[in-house]
Amino acid sequence: MALPVVILNSLMPGDRVFDIGSNVGDFAEQILKKGVEVVLVEPNPSIVSHLRTRFDKLTHAKIVEAGISDTEGEMELSICEEAPTLSTFDDHWKKGRFKDHKWDKRIEVKVKTLDGLIKEFGEPRLIKVDVEGHELQVIRGLKKKSGIISFEFTNEFADHAIEIIRLLIIRGYTHFNLAIGETKEFALAEWVGFYKIGQLIDSIRTNTNIWGDIYAN
Repeated sequence: MALPVVILNSLMPGDRVFDIGSNVGDFAEQILKKGVEVVLVEPNPSIVSHLRTRFDKLTHAKIVEAGISDTEGEMELSICEEAPTLSTFDDHWKKGRFKDHKWDKRIEVKVKTLDGLIKEFGEPRLIKVDVEGHELQVIRGLKKKSGIISFEFTNEFADHAIEIIRLLIIRGYTHFNLAIGETKEFALAEWVGFYKIGQLIDSIRTNTNIWGDIYAN
């Protein structure tokens, strides 16, 4: 994902970012260039190996081989070997836009919570969550507001996005915005409340292949 310019420009050396679902590290790289500490969290061992090779010389890149959920322990990760970056903990994700893919490998991986990460590394300025359908469980593991948080949404799972926003309000978040696809600009000129962001998400649920990231502050 591309981070909106206004958010990227607000990050300063000494800030901390949690990159939940780091994939191959493209998101992290744009922030690491600013001298920001990035905690990269990724459960797929083959991708973790790539991350360690890519960022092994950067002391402000902290790589955690684990998934994030609402409880600590272990979970089964389904891996699509032809596209391993589509690994998921959630069966519903396999029925969306990637339904024609095959998740032909399953492994047990360690899982942590956001609260556990905060205890281990400290408070983040930004939490980015891109975990192929497991976003709700990730945010359930955060008991109170902690920095700006973003999560991926897709039009076919609009109800899932609305449920996450409701949970974020309970956690103390009040204002929302979104970025469509890989754009580096927010779709809205200003942060809005639940009613307006809910209306916008509802309006795209029947569109084809709409995705992006919702931000909460």
